[in-house]
Amino acid sequence: LWVSDGTIAGTQLLKDINPGSGTSNPANFEVLNNKLYFSANDGANGDELWVTDGTAGGTVLFKDIYAGATGSQPQSLKKLNGKIYFGANAGSAAGGKELWETDGTNAGTVMLKDIIPGNTGSSPNSFYEFNSKLYFSAEGPSVARELYVTDGTAVGTTLVADISPGTNSSLPFGFCSSGSNLFFSATN
Repeated sequence: LWVSDGTIAGTQLLKDINPGSGTSNPANFEVLNNKLYFSANDGANGDELWVTDGTAGGTVLFKDIYAGATGSQPQSLKKLNGKIYFGANAGSAAGGKELWETDGTNAGTVMLKDIIPGNTGSSPNSFYEFNSKLYFSAEGPSVARELYVTDGTAVGTTLVADISPGTNSSLPFGFCSSGSNLFFSATN
């Protein structure tokens, strides 16, 4: 993980999360309460959710969602109404890769909704904020990858439209908004 204040002298390694020749691959950055949350691999816990306050000492593993070398592989972190939402894998016994949220506390980092009940996982990603909701791509119990929305509640996390009915997937991505419209690419 690197940091820069915009100068050559102020551009430096903040923390070597996976010391030695390994790489931590920090990615999926999002800010909440003046802290940066991101995914990284320390070489022991797999790809997990990390946090930094901007100091090396304050750059730590935030939550080990899926214990073991694989990790939960958090992706597509996106802030909405004081929380960060993301896709993470808690293991097949805990629902597979599903929709998670964090309020910035360890106890407040939980699965928001098991979109596909059981061990399959909906693999939510590509979150985009529009009209105080997050739109995203996910698989569902009776649809392939389609357009979903969440207002930050389990009940308010629903399929928007089955654009490509049946076993076909519309693969919604590339979200952008203008005025009262949300635009995206999809296959029907």
